[in-house]
Amino acid sequence: MGTLFDLFSPGTLKVFVDPKQFVGLGSVADAVEYLHSGESLGKVIVCIDPKFSTQSAKL
Repeated sequence: MGTLFDLFSPGTLKVFVDPKQFVGLGSVADAVEYLHSGESLGKVIVCIDPKFSTQSAKL
C-alpha cells in the first residue's frame, strides 16, 4: 500500500474511472457484467445512493 501511495502522490500512477454511470443497487449486476465484458476502462463505480453528489472522484 505504501508503494502505491508513493507512486500516486507525485502523479506517477494514474487512476482512471470509467465514464459509464451505474446508479442504485439494481445496477450492480449490470456493472459487474460491464466489468467482465472487457469494455470498461479503469475503475467501474456504482453509486448506491442516487442523491449522492456527482462530483468527480479524487482517487
